[in-house]
This record gives sequence, C-alpha cells and structure tokens, in this order.
Amino acid sequence: MPFGKITKEFDHLDYLPAIQRMYDANDIEEMKEFATFSQLERFKKEIETLNEFGLHKKLDVKIKESEDGRTAARKYSDGKVDLIFSVSSAKISETYKTTSNKKRYRRKINNAFIESTVVKSNKKLTYDEKNPPHCMNCGSPMQEEAENYYCPFCRTKYTAESYKYHLGRFFVEGALRDLRFIWIIIIPAAILSMLKLKGFITESEGETITIIISFILAVALTVLFFYSLAKGIKGYMNHKKVQKKIRQNDPNFSSEIFTLRLNDLLTTHPEVLMSEKEEKDKTLGIICRNLMQLQFQNYAKIDNKEIVECSCKVDALYLRGDPSRVRLEDKTKKIKIRVKRAFGTLTPVHYVPDQFTCKSCGSHQEVEHDGMQVCSYCRTKIPMENIDWVLDA
Repeated sequence: MPFGKITKEFDHLDYLPAIQRMYDANDIEEMKEFATFSQLERFKKEIETLNEFGLHKKLDVKIKESEDGRTAARKYSDGKVDLIFSVSSAKISETYKTTSNKKRYRRKINNAFIESTVVKSNKKLTYDEKNPPHCMNCGSPMQEEAENYYCPFCRTKYTAESYKYHLGRFFVEGALRDLRFIWIIIIPAAILSMLKLKGFITESEGETITIIISFILAVALTVLFFYSLAKGIKGYMNHKKVQKKIRQNDPNFSSEIFTLRLNDLLTTHPEVLMSEKEEKDKTLGIICRNLMQLQFQNYAKIDNKEIVECSCKVDALYLRGDPSRVRLEDKTKKIKIRVKRAFGTLTPVHYVPDQFTCKSCGSHQEVEHDGMQVCSYCRTKIPMENIDWVLDA
C-alpha cells in the first residue's frame, strides 16, 4: 500500500468519549452509529468474554497536549474504499474490575499510541428517477431513503454504500513495545562500566574491550540488517504475487476489507490463538485486540476452493481461572493462518463485508452471525465460504 497523503478530514478522537461510555455501560448500543459491523462484533465479543469472567473494563485516556501529542493522519484509497489511519499520543490506563468493583488487572502505558482506521466507500451512490433500480425481492421500483434504497411494496431495505466514515479498527499500542532487544546493548555496557568502577579492569583494558564489543555488535547488526532486508523483499514480493492471483478472479478484492474480515474471524474464533493443550482448558479466555503486520504468503486453488495462507502478529489479552480468581496477561503472538472461500466468490461491493445477495431468490441480506447463513425470504442455506473468507481447519 502507498504511504497515502496527510489529511485533517477526520478526527478519530471524536469517537473516544463514546468508546469510554460503551465500556462503562458494558453495552455496544451507542457504538452502532459509529462503527462497522466487524468492529461492533469485536467490541461485543470483548465485553461478553469479560462478563464470563465477572469483569468489566474502564478506559482512561489523557491526550498529550504537546506538539508531538497531536493527531497524525494519512488517507489511503485502494480503488474500493477510502481509509484514514490515525495516530494520537496519550497516557492510557485500562483497568479490569470485578462486579464488586475490586481491581484485578491494570495495563498502564505512559507512552501509548491510540491508533484507528476509519473507512467509507469511494463509490458514489447514484439514483436515476426516470430509471430507478428495482427490488430484487418483488421487482417493484425502489425509492431513496436517506443514504439507502427502500422498496415501498415489500418493505425491503437495501443498505447502500456509506457516505460517512465508520470506525473499522481501534486499538492501543505501547510506543516502546518493539525496543525490548535494546537490552542486548545496554546490559554489556552497564557490566563493563561496573567492572571499571570496581577496579577489576584498567582504563586501557576497558577501551580495548569496548572496541571489540563494538566491532562484534557492528558485524552482527550489519548481518542482521541485510538478512532482514532480503527477507523483507522476498515477503513483499510473495505478498504482491498472492494479491495479484486473487484479483485475477476477484477485481473487487480489497486488502483493507480482507484485514477487517480476518480481524473478525480471530475475534469470533479465539481458539486459533490457542495451543492444543490450551483449547482443552475451559478456564481460558482470549480477547483479540488487534492484528498487525499482515502478509500474504501462499495461494492455492484446491477442489473449487481458493486458499490463502498469511502470517500476522496478534495482540491479545489472555484470561485464566474463574470469576473468583482470574489472572490476566497481555501477549503478542505471531501466527500463520489459512483462510478459504469458494472459487469465483467476489468481495462484497460494500465498504464492509456484512452484506450478500441470495443466489436463489436474489434478495439482499445482511450477515448477522458467523457460519451458515439462511435467506430470510426463500430459506435457502448458504455456506459462509460462498459469501466470504472463512477459516481453513
């Protein structure tokens, strides 16, 4: 994806009070106006998991007023959706409390990033009064209703492309989380300084050791740099190759919508993040917070199914125990995942993958749950893999 362009078109901090109220109320109702279907599902799953362990969450945010704390945003377009990625610097406190308001766990980040993506369609809705679109259910001419189409005869509503930005992803990340390996440099330097202070080595010996250590580190970092560069180039080429293969049969394919779908799958199927032993543990819960560094690796067509293998890092909260004694732990885990769908399936023409058209009767429906979909009109059962990507066992 290109770097995009700097924009002030949208301020993602406008959503923050509503998100805080959602956690306080333990209810997603207010967020239905602001968030995409998949993001609402993630909020809902998070609250349900916390309730299973007798917990609720309080989110406290203090935005930094300095120049560095202001929101930075870039706008991207992949020919299907407009996306704004925003980052703000803040102090964050996530407190998990029991129903009796006893604190069980707190994640406090003084140097945090509030990161979000908002999405909307860049395909404009047109309505020709002389030749209006016809209802797929009864064939009658449809009317406009705000941003949508509406059939006045069978009362079917058709959700059209979005004209306003909706929250597609929201997460909090520590600014220093990827600097943990800096101790490789700090610890030897600290030990060397301590030996010099205690008189175990002379000044000249210390300088010699410093030169040797610096040389070893320089060689190691150089090798690591070129290895990472080669690995990164190979990964990027594989990523683009898989994208090209998907788009040969699906010109609507959007990497951003695919990411939203994969995030949704990981949220509703947290067992993907568990080992075989953990899957059998009935006292384990996982809240998938965010998916990072998505990279396509392989593409295959088998038995009229297209299968995509990709890798990513997942930021998740692990809950262990029972409501009377629950332990919480933050983890970032790198995983490989395979998803599949029926060959020839097209990415939904809408800005989030929450709608489909029944191939039997032509009615327009919304995906309201995971797994098999049932047409509201002709009752035809439609496997989710004929509509969108699903996990490949």
